[in-house]
Amino acid sequence: MRKVLFLESNFRLTLLTILLTAGLINQAPTLTAGLINQADTNLGSGFDKSNPYRELKRDISFFTSFSNRLPGSKGLDESAKYIFKRFKDLGLKDVHFEEFRVTVPRQEKANLFLPGGSGTQAIPDLIRGSGHHDGGLDKSSPYIDGGLDKSSPYIDGGLDKSSPYIAGGEVLGLQLIWPNLIYLSSLPEGGIEAPLIRLSSAKLADLKGKRVAGSIVVLDFDTGSDWLNLPRLGAKAVIFVEPELIFRREAEKKFLSTPLPFPRFFILQKEAKKIRKSFYPRVRLESKAGWQEERARNIIGKIEGSDPQLKREVIILEAYYDSISIVPQLSPGAESSLGIVSLLQLIKVFKEHPPKRTIIFLATSAHFQGLSGIRAFISRHFSELESKKLNLVLFVGLDLSSHNDELGVFFKGMYYNQLDSRNRLKRFFSDFATDCREISKEIQERAKIKGVPLHDGVNPIEGRGWESFLFGDYAFDHEAITLAGGPGVGLVTTDDARIFVDTPSDTSSNLNFKNFEKQVRDLSLLLPKIVN
Repeated sequence: MRKVLFLESNFRLTLLTILLTAGLINQAPTLTAGLINQADTNLGSGFDKSNPYRELKRDISFFTSFSNRLPGSKGLDESAKYIFKRFKDLGLKDVHFEEFRVTVPRQEKANLFLPGGSGTQAIPDLIRGSGHHDGGLDKSSPYIDGGLDKSSPYIDGGLDKSSPYIAGGEVLGLQLIWPNLIYLSSLPEGGIEAPLIRLSSAKLADLKGKRVAGSIVVLDFDTGSDWLNLPRLGAKAVIFVEPELIFRREAEKKFLSTPLPFPRFFILQKEAKKIRKSFYPRVRLESKAGWQEERARNIIGKIEGSDPQLKREVIILEAYYDSISIVPQLSPGAESSLGIVSLLQLIKVFKEHPPKRTIIFLATSAHFQGLSGIRAFISRHFSELESKKLNLVLFVGLDLSSHNDELGVFFKGMYYNQLDSRNRLKRFFSDFATDCREISKEIQERAKIKGVPLHDGVNPIEGRGWESFLFGDYAFDHEAITLAGGPGVGLVTTDDARIFVDTPSDTSSNLNFKNFEKQVRDLSLLLPKIVN
């Protein structure tokens, strides 16, 4: 049985460790001119100044070269190996994996069989069939050979090549939409046969006179929540057609928190064009999927502190490296890769400027499965944290995105959103956040960097509460640390709606690299000051 982590009795640990944390900045020496002088107007310490984007783009290109990074996928497994190798190559000590198990939906096959036609076999190319799936791949990258899983059953939809439908018609590969809570779009053996209709709208007024009951409906994706009218009217299934771009707000209207037993699928534009009629009297739809427990891995490495006394204190810098999408098999996760990419860059910074305190660099997976990665870390190390064998004085989770260039410091988030009506937690983070804000301002003045200093997501500044910086319901890994009684904060991109996150359109071609690079520069200057 999973250990119960989040106990009120551990609040005393919160008091002790956070009070220590609040004093870190006040004990730190004045920012050295050396660190500032090594930062020009574009680059933070540790960057390859000959090409500031090269390393960041190389890492992003690798992570987005896979169709998805869900637990159990080749993409996640190769990403874990890549991070492990990078940790070792960058000189971290005691680099190792910590494995845990997590349950995720797994698609085995999903196909639509059309009668008649040319008799050709239609197999979708998930990687090159759409601009959403190459992730802006840097094909010259030496790290790319982990790359595409061309043997994956998802590439051809799990095609049953022995089916009699192939000889007389066309077979279109589909992908499953994220489950309706726990309901997977898995059909009985042999699939279902029904009429098929092609619609561009599912508004009730537009459905008048249409043969919806008993039919499989092919529907434009950008129809909001109107698709719910289809099961109400007796449709057997819906197949959403890929638009040019998928935005998060639209994708969120396809997530459902009730187990509605209504099969839902996704079809690429290239395949949808083969549906040449608005009505077919009889087609066959087949799908097989299930919930499967899969291996996930956290990767850990450390730099030992240089100060004989302070090295006993541990600071954890963390980022997740998995991805998610409304279409699970099409989850390139470019925005979701920015935290781990920045973490890799920060290792270089701290190798060049050795910290006084010991830093553990932690890359977690299964973030999108209820923060499973960070919770697995807490569960494994809980006794060490409680006994102070692992003397954690600060945990910093990096959660970055690219459509704004400003950062904020937070101790809360919207996954647990701990009740703190009397500000009993907030007061322990208040001084720390204030010091971070002042350090950020000092750095900007010394380096003559234009822009907004670090936003304070703990103390209301000019009446602005922490929620106002976040344009969505974002879950942060530091929330689990704080809830477990530890000193958890997040450095988070603010004022960004993250419009492509959770969608197949979350590719590197849709990133704003300038904004991301500025955040990495700011972190490379801010964090050494905090740590020391």
